Amino acid sequence: MKGYTTKYPAVKWQDALPSGNGNIGALVFGMIRDEQIILNHDRLYLDQEKPTIEPVYQHLAEYRRLLKEGKYKEAEEFYIDKIKQAFKGNGRPAPYLPAFDIKLHTETKAAFRHYSRSLNFETGEAGVSWEENGIQFKRRLFVSRADDLVVMEIRSSEKNQIYCNLTLDAHNSEPAFSMGAGNEGKSVTIPFDYATTGENDHLYFSARQKNNREFGGVARVVVTDGSFRNTQKEIIVEGADRVLVLVKLYFDEDAASARARLQAELAALPAEYEALLAPHAKLHGELFNRATLELSDSDLSNDELLMKAYDGEVDTAFIKRMFEYGRYLLISSSRPGSMPANLQGVWNGDYKPAWESDFHNDENIQMNYWAALPGNLPEATLPYFDYYESMMDHYRENAQKLYGCRGIFIPLAQTTHGLLYGANAWSAWTGGAAWIAQLFYDYWLFTGDREFLQNHALPFLKETALFYEDFLVEGP
Repeated sequence: MKGYTTKYPAVKWQDALPSGNGNIGALVFGMIRDEQIILNHDRLYLDQEKPTIEPVYQHLAEYRRLLKEGKYKEAEEFYIDKIKQAFKGNGRPAPYLPAFDIKLHTETKAAFRHYSRSLNFETGEAGVSWEENGIQFKRRLFVSRADDLVVMEIRSSEKNQIYCNLTLDAHNSEPAFSMGAGNEGKSVTIPFDYATTGENDHLYFSARQKNNREFGGVARVVVTDGSFRNTQKEIIVEGADRVLVLVKLYFDEDAASARARLQAELAALPAEYEALLAPHAKLHGELFNRATLELSDSDLSNDELLMKAYDGEVDTAFIKRMFEYGRYLLISSSRPGSMPANLQGVWNGDYKPAWESDFHNDENIQMNYWAALPGNLPEATLPYFDYYESMMDHYRENAQKLYGCRGIFIPLAQTTHGLLYGANAWSAWTGGAAWIAQLFYDYWLFTGDREFLQNHALPFLKETALFYEDFLVEGP
């Protein structure tokens, strides 16, 4: 298996096992008794009003005069102050939000042995296993590229041994804590209203943001042997051989219509883990195995390889594993039709994530995609192009109002729109569009796709060049 194992459950979400299909992400902590699996939707950002900025380019001559006189600090403060006076609205990008959790409480009867938590890079499966009173328990989970759903299976080596409670609930709902930079450990208010309900073999999570945009999910629970009952909030399973949980998510859709649609889609799927895994694993594995790095392998766990590295001995197996993990994360968080991979891919467990889990245009998002084209994953870059091309009107507005220029001006950071945020030392930074343009050009170099060159790369490069043609001035 290409992947990794660890002997400990995760305590914080950053250490949970990630699975994803580009649109949906799942994070598996691996707790035996009280497990939470965080689910993410790639478009779920906190709704905020778009900011506005009045034109400030009329102050550009004074700005440049100060620069020519070597008064760089004064020049910066002068222009930033003008931007502050002209700016109205939120000074930060909209934060990326967790959608909800699968909460799983498992009845335990003895101390556990032989615990293992593993991630399979070739199939996208996150697994947890342990032994209790001589009985083997296993959980497996993946996010399907074929059927756009989260699939989790719970099994035991002996019959009628699974006793558990399942529900869909808001992440860390009692209370919610943030681990985002500057907000570590602070209690935060969940920024939406939500309800968790259930009926027969289904569980529902529905939420509504302040602007009435709705999102949520539907779970179908299939119990083999044993029995279950639904309390209209959770499903209680007793004495089962196997439990299969299928979850679909929705975003920006009326809850009632989404629930009916997703319930029908779940009913049409086979209630067998392997049958659902096969088409997904074929799609995921074909992408992952397009490139290989031939270095020594090792049966050591991640923990053991990390400790060797801490002691100054970096095993080549560790380098190989990092290479493969990077490919896995990109494949799992960026696909045609999805949003591009943000600062955290498609995964997040904070309501106030570090740097809003946004798109940083000063090399962070570029770094996410450095290995895509050399690694034979050109389709993974398509969400990047779709996202930035969708913001062109915003970028033109920035260029005109900030510098009186044609072409485009891309801000340092963004999420739900491309308008300038706030007023600070990097507001006036002009490198964004040129840096973003590099991948447009690289895509043409790697693929030779003339349609892309003509209809995407050249128009984007032209808009970037127009800005600099107007912006640049001749000096001595």
